[in-house]
Amino acid sequence: MNITLKVNGLHVHYIDTPEGLQSAVKELKKQERIALDLEFDRNRYRYGFNLCLIQVATEKECYLIDPLEVSELQSLWDVLEDANIQKVVHGASEDMRLLYKHNCKPKNIFDTELAGKLLDYQRLSLRNLLSDNLGVEMDKGQQTSNWFIRPLTMEQIHYCASDVVYMLALREKIVESLEEKGMRTWHEEDCKVFEEADYSEDDLALLKKSDYKAFSERQLFVLEQLLELREEWAEQVNRPPAQVINNGLIRELLNTPSILDNWEKAKGVHRKFKSQVVGKKLKTLIEKASAEALDLGLSNGRARPNYSYEEQQQRIEASKKKEELRHQIFVPIQARIKAMYGESAGTFIFNKGAMMDLLDGTITLANMPRRYCANLIQQVANEISIDLSAYKG
Repeated sequence: MNITLKVNGLHVHYIDTPEGLQSAVKELKKQERIALDLEFDRNRYRYGFNLCLIQVATEKECYLIDPLEVSELQSLWDVLEDANIQKVVHGASEDMRLLYKHNCKPKNIFDTELAGKLLDYQRLSLRNLLSDNLGVEMDKGQQTSNWFIRPLTMEQIHYCASDVVYMLALREKIVESLEEKGMRTWHEEDCKVFEEADYSEDDLALLKKSDYKAFSERQLFVLEQLLELREEWAEQVNRPPAQVINNGLIRELLNTPSILDNWEKAKGVHRKFKSQVVGKKLKTLIEKASAEALDLGLSNGRARPNYSYEEQQQRIEASKKKEELRHQIFVPIQARIKAMYGESAGTFIFNKGAMMDLLDGTITLANMPRRYCANLIQQVANEISIDLSAYKG
């Protein structure tokens, strides 16, 4: 696809051939840092978590790499895994999960969203950071666009190029702010923790947290088998699972299996699976799974531990005690950090989850992944005379 376009003064190159990719990779290998973003589809237009476009920008060039046309991307993955080249990203957790799925584990990350949290920005989107720092106003009209469509429209191309062509300039502004506040090394720690997180996913983890509250152990056993079958069907027709049988309907089957008697009239079912034959298959699966759940001794009550009254009271008291300790020991420390660095930054640096982990003994100050947080917590505790010896480890 030949395009003639400049965005923010950068030439935009659409890469849809192996030769084009190798030419781009050759240039990328020369860079000290590059901006990176992905466009993907996650069960919106097709089945699964699919990579649709890779945007990479240098100081002078912008490359839009089409993975639907160029399937062999190892040379690009090698660039992303090169620790000598910094990758500037924004809120890239989903991008990292998708890259991990493609056996690519990027190194040397600079995340502008993490920096925004430390710098106490109230609005953390890339659009807002660009507006606040560079005066750039981005059009987000293509955010829910179908990135499988080929050829891409010029509006789509301009949109996805805009996601990366300003990021290196944004990084410079953010580095200045981090250095002014003495937070440069803090941000480096945050990015290292982000980079080293495990982004692999269990694709069969189909149950939601809300399911465990809504259904019995026996129903959960049946539901998981229904969801696994729906995944198989979704893959067959290359559609998101919710477009095969919608989420509400598949869960409604657990309480109202009689829906299956008129399955061909059910709403929220893909036409290929809207028949009496499919209804009978689902009914058989539910009956068989229910019998198996019964044989396994699974409870028909809610899927929660069966505590005695005394145990419940003990748990309530322990929870109250923990909350009292949190307010006595850690909330004053967090309040001081908020006063020093701002409300949002204080919450990011020392959040409730970290407090509870310290109280539970899941972590100690000695083994907190973000060392600057541990040091700052201890420093503030000393200043306001709070004893943290029980949490040092």
